[in-house]
Amino acid sequence: SSDVCSSDLPVSERQVALSRLVMASQISILAGTVAAQGPGVVVTLTGEVTAGLVLDTVQELRDAGAEAMEINGQRVVVSTAFTDSDTAVLVNGKAVGGPKRPVVIRAIGNSATLATSLTIPGGVVETAAADGVRVTIVRAKTVTVRAVVPAPTRS
Repeated sequence: SSDVCSSDLPVSERQVALSRLVMASQISILAGTVAAQGPGVVVTLTGEVTAGLVLDTVQELRDAGAEAMEINGQRVVVSTAFTDSDTAVLVNGKAVGGPKRPVVIRAIGNSATLATSLTIPGGVVETAAADGVRVTIVRAKTVTVRAVVPAPTRS
């Protein structure tokens, strides 16, 4: 088995192999099949949080370039579903927050851009406040998204 950094491969082949490894890693992060770490924000929603507010927050963060996100231990991917139950907000059918449990969203990306996306006039922070929900945004040099989804199986 040859190593990508092996000196017996020509430089161009090493660069192609390394590029493929990097691309595979990026795809795995976007698909949610591997944990991720990097700069980002931790957003806490406290109060009568709704699935709509959580979805709006996730969409704003995605639009601002979030590369990976998790909500109270549930990985957010393209197919993630947000619904309300009588007692909680559900992410993919799992309760992630409610009146006594804040919703914590960890998002990896440019922390300044992510934070700003939520504080624009008429944005998530302003809308949440009008509904009595408190939003706390903490910028961090290192945010870890540990939650993963199973890798799809080929049949």
